[in-house]
Amino acid sequence: MLIKPLLLFFLSSVSTISPAPTSIALFILGRHSLQLWSKLISALLSLIRPIRISKQPYGDIIQIEELMKRRMYKSAALPKIKRIKWDQKDADGNIVIPYTIVATDYVQQARENISKAMKRIEDHTCIRFTERKNEKYYVEINNIMGRGCRTYVGKNLKKGKTIMLLEFNQNDTCMYISSIQHELLHAVGLWHEQNNYNRDNYIKINYANLLPGYSAQFRKHPNIDANIYNLTYDYMSIMHYERDAFSRNGKDTIVTLDPKYQDIIGTVQDASPTDYLKVCQIYACKKCKIPK
Repeated sequence: MLIKPLLLFFLSSVSTISPAPTSIALFILGRHSLQLWSKLISALLSLIRPIRISKQPYGDIIQIEELMKRRMYKSAALPKIKRIKWDQKDADGNIVIPYTIVATDYVQQARENISKAMKRIEDHTCIRFTERKNEKYYVEINNIMGRGCRTYVGKNLKKGKTIMLLEFNQNDTCMYISSIQHELLHAVGLWHEQNNYNRDNYIKINYANLLPGYSAQFRKHPNIDANIYNLTYDYMSIMHYERDAFSRNGKDTIVTLDPKYQDIIGTVQDASPTDYLKVCQIYACKKCKIPK
């Protein structure tokens, strides 16, 4: 159980080759020494790979599981007046999102990757992640076996804590910087790009290739409780799914109408200028550093 995820983790971070044979894995891992595992996984986590999406029918957004039961689902980004926006500010007018890491089994590099993902967002927007003291609304980061990478969009008004699950164990991991950043941007207020109400001008969804029960991941919704802020559809968004997301047969579930983006969607390693701009629009940031 240890060999496959570790090799996939390593090889997908450095190349596009397929997983190596088990004999190579045994050579790398020896007798599965716990000390070797800790050192090796720490080293591998310093690398970056494309976004990892949840295998759950409702994907990586916890609200979708709840909204699907009520046949409701929104997309794009939070409107400026949405109540689940974060509204605490620091002395400089930046938006503060308190967080706490309750998982006790993250290696040091995993914790560092969380900090790096947060810093990426802070460097380009007015969002500031701070360790929670006693704030009512906050993000709680935890590691639960089999739950993958998932969180809420915006703050959780009912419970106070916005749960963010970043799975990390010898079977699976969400601890790539890009994966963490994807989940953090959900918590800040971004939904998935492929669900934008204007997406039909940019992509085609192949429902015939989709796993049964996963159609909600591609449901298009009107611009009512979500907003695209008059921004062009973004193939380069870190919030976009891969070409074969939730495929039942290995074939494409998403086809870009502009062919040059077909191999790009869902593989970027950092938020796009449009991702950051949406955050700045949601929170009316006075200063917004958009990468060129």
